[in-house]
Amino acid sequence: MFIPPSLREYAGLEKNVILAGVGSRLEIWDKSRYEQITDIEDMSAIAEKLVEFGIRL
Repeated sequence: MFIPPSLREYAGLEKNVILAGVGSRLEIWDKSRYEQITDIEDMSAIAEKLVEFGIRL
C-alpha cells in the first residue's frame, strides 16, 4: 500500500506503523506515537470497567 507523502507527513508516519481496527475503520499510526498514547495500565483499567458494565472482551 502506498500512502502519499502529504498524508504521511500529516499523520506523522515515519518508518514503522501500526494498523488498528476501530469499529468499521482501519487506522494507521506511527508506531512510536501510538505507543506514547496507549498505556497498558490504562487499557487494563478500561477493560475492567467494561466488564463491570457486562461487556466481555
